[in-house]
Amino acid sequence: MVYVNGGVSATHGVSLMAQGRDHFCQFVNNGGSYLGSCAGAYVASFGVIEAGITTTNPPMMSYNGYMGLWPGLCDNTGLTDVFPDYTVPEDSPLLKYDNFGGDLRIDSIKQYNGPYFSRFDEVPGTEVLARFDYPAYRCHTHPSIISYKPSSWRGRVTITGGHPEQATEGEGLDLMIALMKYSLDGMGPAKVKAVLRNGEIRQMTKSTSDNDPDHAKVGDKQCHNFVFGLPDGAKNIRIRLEVKEDFNVSLRLAKGTFAFKEDAQYSVENGNLVKELTFDTLEKGTWYIGVQCEDTVVNDINSTYGLSYSGKLAALNGAPYTIQVSWE
Repeated sequence: MVYVNGGVSATHGVSLMAQGRDHFCQFVNNGGSYLGSCAGAYVASFGVIEAGITTTNPPMMSYNGYMGLWPGLCDNTGLTDVFPDYTVPEDSPLLKYDNFGGDLRIDSIKQYNGPYFSRFDEVPGTEVLARFDYPAYRCHTHPSIISYKPSSWRGRVTITGGHPEQATEGEGLDLMIALMKYSLDGMGPAKVKAVLRNGEIRQMTKSTSDNDPDHAKVGDKQCHNFVFGLPDGAKNIRIRLEVKEDFNVSLRLAKGTFAFKEDAQYSVENGNLVKELTFDTLEKGTWYIGVQCEDTVVNDINSTYGLSYSGKLAALNGAPYTIQVSWE
């Protein structure tokens, strides 16, 4: 999941340029989820309805930097530095993660010129997660948080007009936690990089600039998934992982399901550059291999230097490796 915070939506996406915006779209289309608040909500939409317009086809502002991850139109609340309440519909999926005090209300979420979504129903499949409770203004009873996931393969897009991310306690913090959990639960399913053949050595050594994702290196905390079909009577089975540079990369194996850490039946997790799983025999059928880079980068924030990075910085460019499965 990627989270995009507030700011100025007209320049958020412009600063990414066309290629950067396309990367966001590819990320969501390939199963990654998106969570955005305020400007992060605007930039995920198609455009903004001009304030006070109620005609069937209202004038709108559509910036080149908007991505259309939710292909609908936002309304601008025009509210700055106020703290409206939200109501939570009885069928809101957020209630799977928190009951918010049991009264279907969330108190005092900061609003700073963020959107609301009066025309949400023009985009089929849009869910209303919460609504404004602010009788003094036109956004009252309109959706304050919506979500969109048009297919199981696509990631979930969740956008909110307010700033729950700024809450350090109480229901605002509970709301932000629920939004993140719902976004993460909305990711598309994992995909297989390749089907491995008996004896094949697959080279996973390409950089992003090579434009060959089927043979790309594995990034920090990323997991590559492979599959192979084991015939009846196979003997002396060996899965061999060889890391080409000094990275900590784990090897995992599972029958009939993706070999993530929590699902793997067999694994080798150590700092060795060569890892092997060997078996005299295994049950015939479809087996999944998981290759995960355990190295990562840490963000450090301090008052003197601002944002800096530590850890295995080289992991940002990926760990090159080969993977092979063989049997007799």
